[in-house]
Amino acid sequence: AEEAAGEAAAATVTQLDAKEVEAQLNAEASCVGICKYVTSKLRETMGGREFVAWAPESLRESRLKALAKLEMGQMPGASIVVVGNTGAGKSTLLNALIGEANLLPTNGMRACTASIIELRYDQSAEPAPLYSGEVEFISREEWEHELTNLIGDLTQQDGRAILNVSDPDAHNHESWCKLYAVYGDNYTHSTLAGGMRNGRREYLNMMADDLMKKLKNCRSITGKCGTIEHVADNDPGTFRRKLERYMDSSNDVASGQFWPLVKKVSVKSRKWSVLKSGAVFVDAPGVNDSNTTRDKVVKGYLKNADSIWIVSNINRAVNDKTAKDMLDHNFRRQLLMDGTYGSLVFIATQSDVLQRSEAITSLRLSPTATLEECAQKRCEFTESRIKKDYIDGLVEMGRASGDDVDRQDLEKRFELPVFCVSSFEYQILDGIRKVDGDAETWKNVEGTQIPALRKHVHRATLAQRARNVRRCTEQLLQFAQSIKAFTSLERDPDEKIHEKARQAFEKAFAPLPKKAQVQLEKFDKILADEFKSKILPQLDSGAETAALKCMEQAQKWSGKWSRKNIGAQPGLHWSTYKAHCRRNGQWKINMNEALAAPILTAVSTNWEKVFVRSGY
Repeated sequence: AEEAAGEAAAATVTQLDAKEVEAQLNAEASCVGICKYVTSKLRETMGGREFVAWAPESLRESRLKALAKLEMGQMPGASIVVVGNTGAGKSTLLNALIGEANLLPTNGMRACTASIIELRYDQSAEPAPLYSGEVEFISREEWEHELTNLIGDLTQQDGRAILNVSDPDAHNHESWCKLYAVYGDNYTHSTLAGGMRNGRREYLNMMADDLMKKLKNCRSITGKCGTIEHVADNDPGTFRRKLERYMDSSNDVASGQFWPLVKKVSVKSRKWSVLKSGAVFVDAPGVNDSNTTRDKVVKGYLKNADSIWIVSNINRAVNDKTAKDMLDHNFRRQLLMDGTYGSLVFIATQSDVLQRSEAITSLRLSPTATLEECAQKRCEFTESRIKKDYIDGLVEMGRASGDDVDRQDLEKRFELPVFCVSSFEYQILDGIRKVDGDAETWKNVEGTQIPALRKHVHRATLAQRARNVRRCTEQLLQFAQSIKAFTSLERDPDEKIHEKARQAFEKAFAPLPKKAQVQLEKFDKILADEFKSKILPQLDSGAETAALKCMEQAQKWSGKWSRKNIGAQPGLHWSTYKAHCRRNGQWKINMNEALAAPILTAVSTNWEKVFVRSGY
C-alpha cells in the first residue's frame, strides 16, 4: 500500500496529456484498491468470532470504529470556483474548456448565469445518457423569506405594492423582475376596485400584506420548491434547451420562469475529459447575489474552494480592473487571514480581440509585427502587469495594517498563475465552432492558452489527489502497525502477573497527564503572548478607528440621493436603505463589513503571521 501511494504521488508530472492523467488515476485506483482490501481484512480479523481473544470487547469496538473512519472511498478532486463580472466571458471559457460550443448559455446583452452551475465528469458508461443534470430548488421556507424581502423592496410609503418597475436602473427593478418571472400577471394585475372619479372607476394597488397572502397561494411555479428536477439527453443542443429555463438565458423579462427559485444546477458528462482527473467547475453568479439563499451557497463554495478563478476581459485587466482590485477587498483580506490567498488564478479573456495598429503603438512594437505577434506581446505585458498588481494588493494590505512589508518575501510566498486565453478562437481552431469562419489572430490552439489552462487543471487536481491518497494510506498504515504492535505483545495467562502489569502501567502513566498539562500550558502561554503582542494591539487600534469612522460612514449612506447621480454619491435611496436593514445590513453592499473594515484591516496581516504562517 505504501509503494502504491508513492506511485500515485509520483505520477504527477509538469507536462500532462491524456495518457499521463490516466496513468495517475490508475495508480491511485490501485492504491485505493489495496487499502480497501487491507481495511476489509483488518475488519474481518478484528471483528471475527474466532479472534475475539485478541482484546477486550470495549477495545475491539473502539478500534473497529476507528477503522471505519479510515475507510477509503473515491478520492476528492479539486473544487474550482469561477467568478467574474458581466461580460467577462466565464461561460464561453467554461464551454471551451469542456469542449462544447455553447452548452452553457452565453449572451452579449446581459448576465446569463443567474444560477450556480456545477460541472463535473460522469463516470457512468453507455447506455447512460451522455449529458445529465440535476436542478435543485430552494425550500418553500427559503422562498417565503425571499418573497418577504422582495415585496418589502416593492412597497410604497402608504403600504401599497408597486406593480410595475420599467426603469432598469431603478433600485428595485431586479426585485420586480424576480416577482414577475415567478408570478407573472398574478402579480402585476393585483389591483382592487376603488371609488368613482370623474365618472370612472379607480383601481388601487393591493396592500403589500394582502399581495403576500395572494402570491403564497399561486404555486404553478413555486410548487417546485424543495424538489430536484432531473434532466438528461445525448444531444448537447437539446440538453441545453432543457436546462435554459433554469439558468435564465433570455434577454427579455418573462413570466413563468424558474431561475429565481434555483439553488444550483449540477451537470455532468463523460465527454468532458478536462474534468476526468476530478476537478469540479463552479460557475458562480457572483458574491452579494440579491437572492439571499443563493448568496450563502456561493459564499460557501468560495470558502471551501481549492482554487478561485477570477475571469476578466483582457482590456479591463490591463487598463483598470487589475489583479490588485480583483474580488472584493474584504473577501481578499479574508482569504489572507484564512491562509488561502494563494489559491487564486487570474484569467484574462478575449486575447484575440485587438487592433494591430493600436497594439503596435501602445506596446512599441515594430511596424511589421503581425497580429499574432501583437497579441502575444499583449499577453506577456498583461501577465507581468497583473502579477505586479497582485503583489501590490498584498503590500497595500500589509501597510494598512502598519506592517513593515517585505515585497520579496511576498513574491516568494505568493505566486499568481495568469492565463491570457481566447475561448472563441480555440473553439474555431479545435473544430468545435463550425459556422463562425476562421480564426483571425491565433494560428494554433496553443496560442489561445486553453490547452495550457487544461494542463493546469489536471496538474493541480492530480497533485491534490496524490496528497489525499498518501495521507489516507499513511493513516491506515499507522493503524495497522498499532494493531500489530498490540497483538505482538507476549501474554501470560497468570492473572496475578496481569494485575501487576496493570498496576505498573498505571503507576508509569499517572504522571503523564500532569506533564501533558504542563506542555499545554506552555503552548497556551506562547499563543497568548503572541496574541497579546501582535493581535490585540491591532484589534484595539482598529476598533478605535472603526468607532471614529462608523458615524461618518452611516451618514454617507443616509446622505442625499439623486436619480441624476446614481453611483456618483454614497447616499442610498430610502427604500434601498430600508432593504439593507431588512436583510440585516447586507444586500447591494455589506454594511457590516464596511463598518468592521478598519478592525479587520488593522489585524489581517498579523493574523496571517500568527495563525497561518506560524502553524498555530
